[in-house]
Parts: sequence; structure tokens; C-alpha cells
Amino acid sequence: MDVQGPLVSIVCITFNHEAFVRLALDGFVAQRTNFPFEVIVHDDASSDATAAIVREYAERHPEVIVPVLQTENQYSQGRKPWTICFPMARGKYIALCEGDDHWIDPLKLQKQVDALEADPQAVGCFTDAWNERDGVRTSYMDGIYAARPRHRLLRQRDMVLGQNIPACTVVFRSDAFRPVPEILSRSPVGDTVLYAHITRKGHLIHLPEHTAVRTMHAGGVHSLKAAAQKLAISRGVYPVLDELTNGRYRVDIARILANVDLRLEILRVEQEKGVDGLDALLYDVDRNRRKEAGHVMERRDALAAALPQLGMAVTPDEAEALLLLHGMQVRPPDAARVRVLHRTIARLEEANRRCALVRPEVLHEGMRHRWDACFHGIADQDTRAGLTHLLLSRDLRPARWRYLLATALRGGGKSSR
Repeated sequence: MDVQGPLVSIVCITFNHEAFVRLALDGFVAQRTNFPFEVIVHDDASSDATAAIVREYAERHPEVIVPVLQTENQYSQGRKPWTICFPMARGKYIALCEGDDHWIDPLKLQKQVDALEADPQAVGCFTDAWNERDGVRTSYMDGIYAARPRHRLLRQRDMVLGQNIPACTVVFRSDAFRPVPEILSRSPVGDTVLYAHITRKGHLIHLPEHTAVRTMHAGGVHSLKAAAQKLAISRGVYPVLDELTNGRYRVDIARILANVDLRLEILRVEQEKGVDGLDALLYDVDRNRRKEAGHVMERRDALAAALPQLGMAVTPDEAEALLLLHGMQVRPPDAARVRVLHRTIARLEEANRRCALVRPEVLHEGMRHRWDACFHGIADQDTRAGLTHLLLSRDLRPARWRYLLATALRGGGKSSR
């Protein structure tokens, strides 16, 4: 190791990654930089050959790779690997990449460190990544799996309120993280809390390129079970984020939790009715329709055509209602969209009465928060609330919604409810 020590400490967490970890380690040692770096590889007592592979690479690259090979699983004892590795990191910056992901750009670290060195107010930097499943790659931030960042610089509010970023691309300042917050050990998700914690001191830089691959393991990462588990984890992490940020975003977090509760209720009922994998189907329908050569089916028509494979026959209008319920059909408000939303809500409520999809009060609360999120870009809170109230009360007198939309698009004005 350079006598000055590493500028970057790469932290790689592994557990039973025998099939993937060589790619990860190769991606690290292939980095071309004008600074020294170290790779801290933590294996949590894998039952396969992961530890042997890590030991092999450490022997081949002793100046770079620092193996931490546990003989007893630490995670099962309540010790999260990050809390073990981060205090060991000597670098000014810490880069993340788990053992089943890998880097594909040999200049990844150099580009990100250059960006951070040029911006003293930045606490971290990230890029897009590829999700790879069964040999097929799609962008992590494709607008479906995760939202595309709206801005180059992201702040704490963005991270608390759901901007997902691929952890395998993140590089952050170690002094922004230290001391390690105790709350990290209590969170069901480490990376989300990490990003909220470090952005208390500055912003994250987004570099719009793909520098890594996330391996989507076999076993149905988009299955109903996986979706429900992911939502349940989200349900647990938001109270932690609220505590971490001292309630600064409590109103927004309450909105998100209402939407999570609605999704969990939908998944529960789908599971009870044997409609397994609707979330996966919605994702695949939306992804595939965009890949159609020469002809792009309307999303609702694609779903209506695909649902029979789940034993569900629906009309295109009912398919649109399902898409709306799952949060995939929300667009910015305009006069025509208000009419469509009104009709769709009416259809959805009628379908809910007929099929007993979810409890009416859960539906109403979730929809209210969803519309409020849809209109979030409208600066005036009263106008936004008025639009939400208008949609849910079906008060569509032309003069009323024209006034609300006009004030909304002007970005100001008050509305009487």
C-alpha cells in the first residue's frame, strides 16, 4: 500500500457469492486511477467457496485487497457488515459494491473522485447501473424499476422521499459518515439510511452513465412475495428516517406510508385470491411494450392482453384502473387528465365494490395521498389540496376545475374548498 495510504476504500460485502465474486474483484483491481485505493472484502462466514476466492485474490493483490473472513456469521448476531468495515476504512472516500455486483468501467473511481474533488459541497457521487436478469440488462433508473433523478445534484429530501440509487455505484466522503450513527444498526435497510445521513452535510452528484451491473438473482425478485417483502421493509425504514431527520419530512413520510399500506393491502388480497405475480406482470408489460419494434401498445391494452395468463379477464378500462392503482399511470395534471382521473376513480371504486379488492377506507386514503403526490409540483398547498379534494369528491363543475387548474399552472392562488 502507498505510504500515504489509500484515497479510496472500497467496501465489498459478500455472503455465498461464489458464482459472482470473481467478477466483483476483477472489476476492483482493473480500476485505473492516479491515486491508491484499498479493497476491504468482508465475507460473513459463507458456506460456499466465497472465502477461498477472496483469500486467493488477497494473495495475488496483497497491496490492494484486505480480507475480513468471518468464521461465525455476524449478521445473524445483529452485527451488520458495514458497521464492521466502515471503521476499518482508511480512505478519504468510501466506495460500495457487494460481492454479487460488479463494475464495468475501469475509470469509474477516477471519474467519481474527480467530480467530488471539484465540488467541496458534495458528500457523494453515484451513477446509473444495469440490472441483469437471465442475461438481459435493463437500466436501474429506467423510470420503472427506479425513478430517473430530476436533477444532477440530489439532497437529503430526495433521498428520504424515495429516490433510489444503485448502491454498487456510490462513492462518499468518509468524514460525512463518521461517527457511525447508532440508528444504522436498527434500520432494516442500510443504504437508504446511509444516504439520508450523509446528505445532512451536502448533496450527491449524479453522473448519467452506467458503470456497474447489479445481478438479479434467480428466485423471482419481482414476484409477489418479493414485492410484499420489499414493501414491508419500506414500511419499517420510514420511521427510522423520520427519527434520523428529526421529523423534518414527517408530512411527506406519512403520505408515503399511506401509499405503502395501500400497496400491501392490494398484494395481500391478490395473494388470497390467487392472483400471484400481478406486480411482476405490470413491470414486464410496461418494460416490454416499450421494446416493441414499430408499434407500442397502449399500456392498458398490453395489460388487458396479458392478464388472462393469471386467470383474470379484464376490459381495457379495468386494466387502466389497475395500472392507476399500482401507481404506474399518474401524469401531470391538465384539464383532460382531470376528466380521465375522475372517470377512472369511478371505475376503480365500482370494480372494488364488485370484486372486494381492498377495504374502502384504505383505498380512499391511499388514493388521496397518491393524487397529492401527483400534484406535488404545484407550489401552492391550498390549490394542490383543492385539486385532490375535487378528484375524490367528484366535484367537476367546469368553472371549478378550470379555476383550480389555472391557479395551479400559474403556481399560486388560493382555492376555497
